Amino acid sequence: VRAVVEAVSIPVTVKMRLGWDSSQITAPELAREFEQAGVAGLTIHGRTREQGFSGSIDIDGIRRVVAAVKRIPVLGNGDVRNIADAAHMLRETGCAGLALGRGALLNPWIFHHFHLWDTTGDPGTPPTYVCRLEFMRAHFTQLLRLRDERFACLTFRKMAAWYCKMLRPGREIQQEMVMLQSTAHLDALADRMRPALELRDSHPWHEADELPINLPTGPIAHW
Repeated sequence: VRAVVEAVSIPVTVKMRLGWDSSQITAPELAREFEQAGVAGLTIHGRTREQGFSGSIDIDGIRRVVAAVKRIPVLGNGDVRNIADAAHMLRETGCAGLALGRGALLNPWIFHHFHLWDTTGDPGTPPTYVCRLEFMRAHFTQLLRLRDERFACLTFRKMAAWYCKMLRPGREIQQEMVMLQSTAHLDALADRMRPALELRDSHPWHEADELPINLPTGPIAHW
């Protein structure tokens, strides 16, 4: 890490877990070493490598990492899916900020609610299903602007399952979304979804934290 810090002109940050398992919690000691090596900040995931993404994060473990360093900011990571989770993490650990992963994939508008909560104390109301549909289309449009239609479709397929989890369009549409072929294809799917979503907007919205987040499998299960 020190070699990287000395070799580049941009800030170097480190993300790590608490340790290998509950008997080997190495993060506080490593945090001190990384600070001395010159890193600009740390992100600590509140689980061990052995846990993978199972169980709950260890709030006290994150707090000990925060206490271990003197100057650099520490971001808390893990199980932050709504404002209540964020407030709990910040209050109980003293971390300087938060890093979100799967929670933001399921609930990408959470950053807007964080901003409202931070500036006004009120996170606002969840967007409607139709707003979520338009958010999905805007995401695809940005991918088009970034490169081309083929790139946009291939990249969007990776996110399709998350959008289907929040929009619940049914198996047939979900199967088409994960094999998206073109802009026209997405437009047609959106048009098919819209009537049901407009109808559903008349019913109470189930908050994103009530939706299950699938655990990663394969090689990434213990990242």
